[in-house]
Amino acid sequence: MNKNLISVVIPAHNEESVIAKAINSLLGSTYKNYEIIVVNDGSTDRTKRIVENLIIKYPKKIKLISYEQGHSPAFARNRGAEAAKGDILFFLDADDWVRDDTLESIIKAFENHKGIDFIVGIREPIIPKNWRRIFLYYWATMRKFGINNEQIAIKTPYCPYIMKTNKFFKLGKFNENLYYDEDNDFRIRLIKMVIPKLLTNKIHFYTDMGHDKKDFLKRCKNTAKHSTKNISNLFKIIIFLFISTMTFPMFFLIVFSYMFLKSHDLLISFSTPFLYVIRRILDIYYFLKINNVFDYF
Repeated sequence: MNKNLISVVIPAHNEESVIAKAINSLLGSTYKNYEIIVVNDGSTDRTKRIVENLIIKYPKKIKLISYEQGHSPAFARNRGAEAAKGDILFFLDADDWVRDDTLESIIKAFENHKGIDFIVGIREPIIPKNWRRIFLYYWATMRKFGINNEQIAIKTPYCPYIMKTNKFFKLGKFNENLYYDEDNDFRIRLIKMVIPKLLTNKIHFYTDMGHDKKDFLKRCKNTAKHSTKNISNLFKIIIFLFISTMTFPMFFLIVFSYMFLKSHDLLISFSTPFLYVIRRILDIYYFLKINNVFDYF
């Protein structure tokens, strides 16, 4: 492993609209000792071509690992980590981007806090000012962590995206049997190991995920496709939908109040209860469609 080399791993599945922005933000970094590893996990759009064009311009900075068949974010992250040459891993989603000082801040954090293997920075959503912000629904609750400057923590509710490479493999990598929540599963294992980690507000990266109807439907479809493979999950979805619709006034009031406390946005708070219900209906619809139930009618 190359000391102080930051290996930025970006999993990508049909990310043609955002992948260039993520990569270009890294290319503008003030810290230059880094590599970008993009794992194209079965994209059917122009994601692969966009990355290949950027490689022509920056062949020493960008590496592309490509698979014809899609797997999962956990699979893509693990393959990227296995190809990393740096002693520091930074997992960045394709719809995220960094400031020009983000990578430099990561190095300084590790240098200033010896013995730290994991760093949790601030991931901030860029919320649109127009009506499209309603599609952020529960993602709109993402806000800056309650971190005053920097602090060391044994346990933390936040997923570490920045870590020493050897510790990542010691923890057993991401669970490839999980399509979603693989980062939460990793976080739980991390907490059980009781490893000190640094929580800091000096490392920033940003996200614009979930900004329109197309992205909302894409996330609903992907979630339903994988979560409803387990019939017990489908029953949970049906029960949730039944309870939320039968008690909708109370459900609306609870969700509205919670969202308003988090987002301080009336439009988002008002729309979120409806989007929760719509999402569960879509989960059931896509389950029936995937399993060809409509063919019997």
